[in-house]
Amino acid sequence: RDASRGATLTSYRKIYPQSARRAGETGSVDVGVAVGEDGTVTSAWVTASSGYERLDQAALDSAYTWHFAPALDAAGRPIAGETVVRVRYELN
Repeated sequence: RDASRGATLTSYRKIYPQSARRAGETGSVDVGVAVGEDGTVTSAWVTASSGYERLDQAALDSAYTWHFAPALDAAGRPIAGETVVRVRYELN
C-alpha cells in the first residue's frame, strides 16, 4: 500500500507589519516552501504577490517560523518536499 503524502502545515504564524496595517495594505501572498525531512522550512519564495512588497516580505519572514508534518514516501518514510501556502492579510 502506498503511504505517500505531501507535507502538511502543523504550526502557522503570520507577521502583519504595523506599517502595512496603517497604510491599509491587504491581499494574499502565495508562498512556496521547501520542507525538510524534519518538517522545518529550508527555503521560501513568493509564487504569487499581494502587490505590496511589505506584505510579500512579511509572508516570507513568517514562512521560516512555520512547521510541517513532512512529506512521506511510498513506504511512509519522511522525505523533503515542497508545497505552497496562501497567506491572507485582512484588516478587521
